[in-house]
Amino acid sequence: MRKLLLFFLLWGGCLSSFAQADSYSDRARLQDFAGKLTGGIERLEQQMDAFSARTGLDIYIVTAYKYNQPDISRLAAEWPQKGKGLLLGLNLHEEGNWSQHLQIVYTPEVTAKIPAEQIEQVRNLVLVPLLEGREISVADGFGGTTKVSFGGQGKYYLTLEQGIAALLGAFEGTPLGAVPAIAFAPSPEALRGFDAKSKEALAQYYEKGRNDLTGRDEYIPWKAIEAGRTDVVEVVSPGRSSRAELAKIQFSSPTGSVPASPVAGDRLQLTLQGAGRAESTQEISAYYPTGANSGYTVARLNVVTYEKLPKNLVVVPLAGTTGVPAGPEIREVLNKIYGQAVAEWSVAVAPAFDAGNWDGNGNGKVEIGNSGLLSNYTAEMRAINRAFKNITPAYDEDTYYLFLANQAENAATLGYMPRAKQFGYVFTRSQTPAAVARTIAHELGHGAFHLKHTFEETSVAKGSSTNVMDYPSGTTLNKYQWDLVHDPARVYGLLEDDEEGALALPCWGLFDDCDDVLKQLAAIKSARERGQTVTVISPAKGAKRIWTATNIKIEDTEYEEIRVICEGPEDSKTAVDPNAYEA
Repeated sequence: MRKLLLFFLLWGGCLSSFAQADSYSDRARLQDFAGKLTGGIERLEQQMDAFSARTGLDIYIVTAYKYNQPDISRLAAEWPQKGKGLLLGLNLHEEGNWSQHLQIVYTPEVTAKIPAEQIEQVRNLVLVPLLEGREISVADGFGGTTKVSFGGQGKYYLTLEQGIAALLGAFEGTPLGAVPAIAFAPSPEALRGFDAKSKEALAQYYEKGRNDLTGRDEYIPWKAIEAGRTDVVEVVSPGRSSRAELAKIQFSSPTGSVPASPVAGDRLQLTLQGAGRAESTQEISAYYPTGANSGYTVARLNVVTYEKLPKNLVVVPLAGTTGVPAGPEIREVLNKIYGQAVAEWSVAVAPAFDAGNWDGNGNGKVEIGNSGLLSNYTAEMRAINRAFKNITPAYDEDTYYLFLANQAENAATLGYMPRAKQFGYVFTRSQTPAAVARTIAHELGHGAFHLKHTFEETSVAKGSSTNVMDYPSGTTLNKYQWDLVHDPARVYGLLEDDEEGALALPCWGLFDDCDDVLKQLAAIKSARERGQTVTVISPAKGAKRIWTATNIKIEDTEYEEIRVICEGPEDSKTAVDPNAYEA
């Protein structure tokens, strides 16, 4: 199945093999060229025969030299559709620029037996370096390695022979013999989060770096660490690299070497040191040396440092609520999730709380609102919030409170907590205690850290991830969410003083800062939810006042312009009922 098709394009003549040499008018020049290419054809033929016999794959070699530059690029482009097997193309016309003028092309029947990434490793770590006259390390067949470099007349033949040997090694499960392919991975002993790109919709949150093994720019995973503390990460080898070869890899950061120790199987564990400055980033590189001044960067990791962020939660079961998880169970779930972002929760479960006459319609189910511009807590929720604050001496403005109730009016609702708010609600009837704890984590993502649902913030499909802010709630966070935990997005919420009586729109007609449209909208929203009126000071009769906000974002909606217009019959105060208007 070997196909030794040495296509020489010499002064317009194309010879499909050495057997046609006699038909060529300049036989001496062709022989000189053949010597430059191979330095002896027999061993190359033997290597190709061995490859085909053991893999069942055809292999072709195409070369071109001198005046008629071959259309190897066109041949390579058409090969996956029209060709069969593996094609190695050398453009000797452009000798010296091998990273661009060496083609290695393969069809699906090849990648079914030899992974494409291993074929690319052979290209970048064997063929290109040897053609450039550099030294490489290869397996010696006895469990060790040897140094190889070629030059002079025989380098093309020897390089092709060595490349085919490496491809055969890849087929037999020992790709490149000496240079291990590795990847950074989370350690089960890690204290903080690890995040590798898993979805194209999140690609913008990851940096890229060159991997010399694949010859491509690859996405770099993230590792979180607490300032001034240590943490661990693992290095795994997807191939069959020996522990001895893994031990040769050198790991370093901008501040020096990073210690690594072997763990079970084909894995290493690195111990990382958090930087002294919060939210600083450093890159860890994995380098495989092949000589005194040569080697390959085979993997990279970005490490980001955060100060530990403490948070407090009190879980308050409403009287009669069942399925309440224990405090330690809730704390374990919260710290498993938010510990990834170097946040730490303390949790207390309060005694059952009787909120009095909160149930306005008497059905025993909590009325649910939404997070739109003119909605927030419902009247029933506000009654519960107010009752708790009034009778709880230990109420703390810096603590988050989650009320547990059996059921919401919408039976499908598991929890509710507006972004950037202190009070939330979780409903236990349709959830196990473990699921309740995960729902608590999801709602605190909204309230404590202002996180949005992943499917609302990105194009990741709902239910397609393990993220805590997905539906259903998972247990992971992405790196962009780590950042938001420590620097929450700004949320324009409501005026929240439940004890306030009738509201007046702030500063209308009184002060110079009356263009604060956000405050005006917040006052309207708050009054609407409480069933109250807003006192508006009208301008002089026939006059009109306009306040304008441009390029403004409220909740999840961006507006080019919002105008608040005040117009009245006379210079007087007017009570306006927001519920009389459509929202």
